[in-house]
Amino acid sequence: MTRGSWRGRRRPWYVPTAVLALVVLVAACDGAEPVEPTTSTTETSDEPTTEEPTTEEPTEVPSPDRPAGLTEDSPDAALAAVAYFLDHYAYVYATADLATWTAMSGPECAFCQSVVEGVQEMADAGGVLRGGEIVPTEMTVEYVPEGGFYRVSFSAVQGEATVVNADGTIEVVDPVSFEGAVVNVIFDVDAWTVLAVHTGEVG
Repeated sequence: MTRGSWRGRRRPWYVPTAVLALVVLVAACDGAEPVEPTTSTTETSDEPTTEEPTTEEPTEVPSPDRPAGLTEDSPDAALAAVAYFLDHYAYVYATADLATWTAMSGPECAFCQSVVEGVQEMADAGGVLRGGEIVPTEMTVEYVPEGGFYRVSFSAVQGEATVVNADGTIEVVDPVSFEGAVVNVIFDVDAWTVLAVHTGEVG
């Protein structure tokens, strides 16, 4: 196994339970059993676990920086491609900008498609996700010659997220950690494609 490190900018896998049941419930994709994130809410006697409506203006979310070297077919480039893909997870929910996400998603990647559907559903409902960035750690990469792709394994922490609903109410989702996450990527001509994603087990 070839080990590599990705020291590029990582923003900081789940999406809030308010959105589509949020992506983490759907997250164990591509043949794996669903993994339910550990979320917490503040218990009250009769009131729902949402904050009062807010009039706060939306904050512009910058798109993730594209790392150098993504036009190479190498273990380090595979690590960079996966890190870049993960950087877009929270970004697409915050902005509904799916251009890069869909460009990198393979047609057989069930997880990739579940995110697209979740983003579209949230956007249609007028909601916005803030936070929830994924920070991968201990990333390793292995080339799988039988399939001609790279298997990138890692642990990850997804930060606290808030869902701002169309009526201005806010729902908070606690941080979640995952172990044994895997993303399979393949290089073709001058671009990387995500073949499959498994979010691992909740730590």
